[in-house]
Amino acid sequence: MKRLLSYLKPYKLQLLISGFLMVGTTLSGLAGPYLMQIAIDRHITPGVLEGLGTIAIFYILVLVAQFVFSHFEEIRTEMIGQHVMYDIRQTLFSHLQRLDVQFFDRNPVGRLMTRVTSDVQTLNELFAYGVISVFTNLVQILGTMVAMLLYNWQLALVTFGAIPMVLGTGFLYRIYSRRAIREEREQLARINTFLQENIVGMTTMKLFTQERRSHLRFNERNRKFLTANLRSGIYIVLNNYTMSQVTSSLTLAVIVWYGGGQIVQDTLTIGILVAFISYAGRFLGPIRGLGGKYAVFQNAMASSERIFDLLDTQPTIASTTPKCDTSTLKGEIEFKNVWFAYNDDNYVLRDVSFKVKPGEKVALVGHTGAGKTSIINLLCRFYEINKGQILIDGVDINEMNLEELREAISIVQQNIFLFSDSIERNISFLVFVQ
Repeated sequence: MKRLLSYLKPYKLQLLISGFLMVGTTLSGLAGPYLMQIAIDRHITPGVLEGLGTIAIFYILVLVAQFVFSHFEEIRTEMIGQHVMYDIRQTLFSHLQRLDVQFFDRNPVGRLMTRVTSDVQTLNELFAYGVISVFTNLVQILGTMVAMLLYNWQLALVTFGAIPMVLGTGFLYRIYSRRAIREEREQLARINTFLQENIVGMTTMKLFTQERRSHLRFNERNRKFLTANLRSGIYIVLNNYTMSQVTSSLTLAVIVWYGGGQIVQDTLTIGILVAFISYAGRFLGPIRGLGGKYAVFQNAMASSERIFDLLDTQPTIASTTPKCDTSTLKGEIEFKNVWFAYNDDNYVLRDVSFKVKPGEKVALVGHTGAGKTSIINLLCRFYEINKGQILIDGVDINEMNLEELREAISIVQQNIFLFSDSIERNISFLVFVQ
């Protein structure tokens, strides 16, 4: 959570404005029950209608003020959340561009897409409706508690008795929901991975008439995702609705019973009891809101773990030297006793040595899997060799700037990849790369 909150630092001014709006929302909300109490005790109960219209006008003004404060507070928090999501997406994409090709061999595209899209969107709910809303709820709870204590401390203590019940149910919910929410996020990543692979490989699937088999495999993953969603949904309903409604109803029942007894004994007015019931609703509402935010926090924690796991993955191939002028490169390429394996000791290249002179044309011929593409990948330093040396003009490529090395090499691939853009932009991209 501390690491997530660091993304809010650039928006301190917006947070300060949100805090001001938050206080305005709380104060205007507290004024309503107070005006209601005055109207009942000083005008309605004794039958004095003079001044009642003025109180009604003030009550309408309070409602308008509350609407204005809360409206702009929600707009401001949504804007902060969207800007933070923009920053996180930028950071993720920039980090993905720095990772090695080998990393993408081990991690399916669908899983990475889930990190940048679904997991980031989950964090948007945290920043837009979670973190700031928690502070809003806390301010409302503290303000309402002060108002209730000033009105009637006995009734206030009766109302505060709901807090242990809410905290207890929240603790139980935290224990049982965390694993379910993590499982839900994991199943979502798996189903996205499966969809990406099957849509990209649709031609191959149709060629071998594997539609039915693919459908059955998707059904299996979809059902696991459904089960995980249902399990987490049940916990959310139990905590946010069932337990919250029971707690609220019991608390209001105790307030009516205790406050009604005080009215009968003539130690409490009807107006104060009505105002107190209204304050109790404003007190229990934010508490229920905090319980509801717990699901948002749990989802955000599951997503942030996956996002930070990706951000903490460091590239194994990086430049160790600054950029310099490569216009003087002659282009002599030499492989000296190169050994390379993609996995463990399953070597694709074994003690390979050859030299290509500047201007010389060389063809590498061999069956599939002989290592032709691997030699090009190693020359571009997409992978690190296990043993040996690769030299360009007598300089080890490990001692060259990585960006300059790749800028000095032009490749025409066997399978051309076209971006979802115009022909002009695809051609200009290739020209720019070369």
